[in-house]
Amino acid sequence: MTTPTLHLLLFCLLVSTFTAAQTPAAFDRTLPGYATQLYQQALSTDLVVAVGGQANCTSPLVMAFDKATGQTRWSQGHDSNSYGWNLSAAVHPDGTVLAAGVIRYADDVASENMAVLTYWAADGTPLAARYRDLSDDAPAHNSQVAVAANGDVVWLLDDRLLWLDALGNALDSTSVSFAGQWLVADTAGNVAVCATDGRVQTFLPNHTAGPSVVIADATITSACMAGGYLWLASGTALYQIDPVTAALVATHAVPLASASGYLLADAPDGLLLWGDTHILRLALLPQVAWVDTLAHGIHHRQHHALFADADSYYLLGHDRRGNGIPATYSAGFPFLQRQPIGTPPRIGTDLRIESVDTEIESATAGYNPLGNYWSLGTRYEHLITVRNAGPDTLYDSYKLLSDRLDGFNCVDIRINTTQPGGGLAPGATRTVRIEHLDQQNSSSPFPASIPVSFSTCFFVALPDGALDADPLNDYHCTSYSGTIAITDTAAPASAAPPTLFPNPTDGLLHIQGGTAPWTSALLYDITGQRIGTFPLHPDGTLDLRHLPPGVYACTLIGGQQRHTQRVVISK
Repeated sequence: MTTPTLHLLLFCLLVSTFTAAQTPAAFDRTLPGYATQLYQQALSTDLVVAVGGQANCTSPLVMAFDKATGQTRWSQGHDSNSYGWNLSAAVHPDGTVLAAGVIRYADDVASENMAVLTYWAADGTPLAARYRDLSDDAPAHNSQVAVAANGDVVWLLDDRLLWLDALGNALDSTSVSFAGQWLVADTAGNVAVCATDGRVQTFLPNHTAGPSVVIADATITSACMAGGYLWLASGTALYQIDPVTAALVATHAVPLASASGYLLADAPDGLLLWGDTHILRLALLPQVAWVDTLAHGIHHRQHHALFADADSYYLLGHDRRGNGIPATYSAGFPFLQRQPIGTPPRIGTDLRIESVDTEIESATAGYNPLGNYWSLGTRYEHLITVRNAGPDTLYDSYKLLSDRLDGFNCVDIRINTTQPGGGLAPGATRTVRIEHLDQQNSSSPFPASIPVSFSTCFFVALPDGALDADPLNDYHCTSYSGTIAITDTAAPASAAPPTLFPNPTDGLLHIQGGTAPWTSALLYDITGQRIGTFPLHPDGTLDLRHLPPGVYACTLIGGQQRHTQRVVISK
């Protein structure tokens, strides 16, 4: 090989390597979580921030993902005594992450909703939290956050705007003539509050209210600032509004058949609109015009947020994975997708669940002396048969997700990652075994047998980065009902259960009744901390007078028998 030829090959290799390094990577992540709902997102230079939660189940949730890979950087909730959800996110120019939501404290059923605005460092460290009473318990409260061009934080609480600095200190407060659903800001310092019914109120950089406008007969589904204008999506119309004068500049027809579900995002060279199964790009210069379609054919997902940077767009939402039990229930799992602009999403093989067999392995009951209740644990076994319907061989790990459809308040979500091991060829099947423990408590002992029922749906998800060729067969629901025999692990009952008296006591206890030769007592405090084992005196007394006053669980030990009783020491 001649030297010039070798140099040419090396040059081509370097160029191709540099080009590959500059091409943004696509990812498509199914997100873990306990009943997690993610509603909104924001972008920084290196993070995708998603916020959500779910009422009755979790506190407001903030999650940060690596912008290049989609891997979780950090996840933070609110304090454990509150439940609610975050509705909006923003990133300050200094990197501070902002999340706005609504909470209520779980231990006060009469409490009213509060709006909360939390500040987080870029690494997830909590910085500050601000609260505002929303004065009633109505479920329709809104809490949104944006960052103005000068770095001021703008917080929308229904019909009021609060202006704060980057540390959370209050700067100003302005009323709005209606309860807003969207809060947007542009790079010139203008802020706009928009409502679903087409009402728009603008605010100037000095925090004072500017002109307002009402878009007649509009039902707004999304709003954003782009190219110096406020854009509102409604049906098959896209409204272009001057944020300084509130004048309606133009109405643009959206070239899509559907009239709902649009999302808007500011893009470097125009505006992106998601609707139906398409992403359309609207060029703003030299004139406003639809220029191309970026993606299509993604019909099984519910999208909540659309954002874009210089080379990619980001979609946040939920996979729609069919009907569960009952048939009207539609289950889904959160996803975060990054797609380079101009490149369609990668469609993978058709991975489907062919069958699910559910059986009960065991049911065991026992007594909890500290809580003074009986507990029943039922262990289920699920055998899930997964088929690769083709056309590609699957080499990477795929996910099995389970969705508990009955139970109290919350939906129990589990993610099980499965490695195909050598590849799953088209037409091949693989059976995966998953166990789970269902637990229930009772104030009285369980009978020897008990009727049980259980319903769940399982979902299969391709490795992160690919979309299933046919998502409508990704799920399979199963149920079990029957009567099970219980294995009781509680201590066998004595013919005459022993009694510790007096109770309350100064610490000197007498034992009466019971057939076992009791020899010692094991003591725990109210927190479950083991205090120690103490011998019984020959006269059948137990001396605990050296212990401080409090509530204890005292377990008498005699051979193989155990008896636990709650003891109160008072002096």
